[in-house]
Amino acid sequence: MALLPYSTKRKPQLLQGPSLSSGELPEGKFYPLMNAVEAKAANASDNLAQICEYGSLDPTKAKGKIIVCHLGDNSRIDKGFEVVRVGGVGMIIVNDKKDGSNVNIDLHILPASHLNYEDGLSIAQYMNSTK
Repeated sequence: MALLPYSTKRKPQLLQGPSLSSGELPEGKFYPLMNAVEAKAANASDNLAQICEYGSLDPTKAKGKIIVCHLGDNSRIDKGFEVVRVGGVGMIIVNDKKDGSNVNIDLHILPASHLNYEDGLSIAQYMNSTK
């Protein structure tokens, strides 16, 4: 679940997705969201970073952040292992247009949720509108 305060002109938006995460982030504390491509390692392609493929993210960029990963060839669980490996505190998996509204419930090793395509667009809009 993510609370996105777009601006003072818009009401915060609550996005909900399924999760069987093994932990929770502390209530009342906010963490920066980061698109996985912005956290990519120097030797990784944008495509591999976008799906949070093992070894594609840079710990100096991702540490302490909630990383937004897209569905792709690697498993949803493996994405979480990559985010944990680089020190991310949480993960949001978003669908591409072809995956639409199909979301899955997974047991993750970090706080994580899976959002549909439309909610993924809202997340992208939010990240593009704020630091």
